[in-house]
Amino acid sequence: MDIFRTLVVTSDEAPLARAICSTLDPVNCQNMFTTGLSPTGDEPATHYISSGGISEGFAALVPYSVWELQQPDPEQPAQWVETEHRPGHPEKTSEMCIEAGLDVSTAAVEFLYATSDVTSQDPWTALSRLGLQLVRAPEPVEEPTDAA
Repeated sequence: MDIFRTLVVTSDEAPLARAICSTLDPVNCQNMFTTGLSPTGDEPATHYISSGGISEGFAALVPYSVWELQQPDPEQPAQWVETEHRPGHPEKTSEMCIEAGLDVSTAAVEFLYATSDVTSQDPWTALSRLGLQLVRAPEPVEEPTDAA
């Protein structure tokens, strides 16, 4: 059974995240983290996002947070509050990767998990909460033409 998740990783950690995902959940997690994000929507990407179904077993390994928009004071703007956090299982993730042929240390997985954002929010809500936008393709540069 697939579980819906929106996963956001930093650009520095994206290669490791891609390798772990394709190693541990090759059916659902091929070609993840190819959509770049940044605070302005301009290149370079500072983060990458994947959103959709992942296997129940893989979902149990990765971190997970629940966020709620709360406004305790009507005079103040609403704020996102983390109401639940599960850190994931970096040691088990590392062990499973090594068994499958991907050599990755527990420390590397711990860092990846600590710097990742994994929720069941739709991608647009997660992006808004994180202050990120999809990276836009650069505008094509028009070459001047000779007017003769």
